[in-house]
Amino acid sequence: QFVRINEVMTSINSEEIESAFLAKDSYLNSRQKIKEKPWDGRPVVIVDMDDVIVDFRQGFASWLKKSYEIEVDVNSEEYYFITALQRVDVNPEEVFSRFIGESGFASLKPVQGARIFMNELKKKGYWLQILTARPEENLRCMYDTYQWLEKYNIPYDDIGFSSEKFRWCASSQYYDTNSIAFAIDDSPKHA
Repeated sequence: QFVRINEVMTSINSEEIESAFLAKDSYLNSRQKIKEKPWDGRPVVIVDMDDVIVDFRQGFASWLKKSYEIEVDVNSEEYYFITALQRVDVNPEEVFSRFIGESGFASLKPVQGARIFMNELKKKGYWLQILTARPEENLRCMYDTYQWLEKYNIPYDDIGFSSEKFRWCASSQYYDTNSIAFAIDDSPKHA
């Protein structure tokens, strides 16, 4: 099974096709549910994904060890261990793109207690807005994000993607109504 894309022959197997279909299906189903239940004015909690509900650092570090034989300090303050990658002459952006391309986000585990915590916020009556700095323009990343939330049954009411989280919040429907109760983020920049 080969597909001609821009005059380059690419091999695609049935598992990749099925995986892509399921990821896109998760995305479409989630967006439809969000559309059917718009924000109703409840107090909003903005929740980051990586290293808040998803164990990104540990999972990415394990992937680096397996894929590049690079050991990194998971307690480093760097998001994706740029200094460690540069030390071995590896381009961090290329590595991160490869991680996304290999569905790295889909393979991560939840932070222990994350689902319970999110359920407790829902029980308290909060609208759960996930806001992640993951690159939405990368469709694999976006679809894997929705599929991951579904796989681990993480409750949320909506999801947004932005590397500029304050600007996203300030232009959201929640900001002018003073509805953001609080935000949870592991990054001092975003907090």
